[in-house]
Amino acid sequence: MSTLTSFRDRLCRSVIAWGRFPYKQIDPRYIGILIDAWLNETDDVDDIQLDLGRPSMDVDINDGHQAVVVVELQLAENVSMREDENGIVPMDGKRWTLCEPEHWIAEDAEIIGSRQ
Repeated sequence: MSTLTSFRDRLCRSVIAWGRFPYKQIDPRYIGILIDAWLNETDDVDDIQLDLGRPSMDVDINDGHQAVVVVELQLAENVSMREDENGIVPMDGKRWTLCEPEHWIAEDAEIIGSRQ
């Protein structure tokens, strides 16, 4: 049975909004910095070579203590499929269905280092 990993990459546009963000208590720029940090830690985009744009953020102050903050970003995830005679996706003369991706776990390792 065949498995296709990264058959296609699913792209999503995400919007996160705060209607009453306390911008005087917490600088809204932290939102963008935290999202960038999270993307750098969890992002597999480099592995699948997609060029996703950086998140955008809009801050509108609506009174002396609160602001509307809207963040937009693109996310992507791998989609894995396996061969299945009853699958609903026809491709290359076969039928395919969605499946969980394979996870490879190291069973042993060799650590090489130097002491100074």
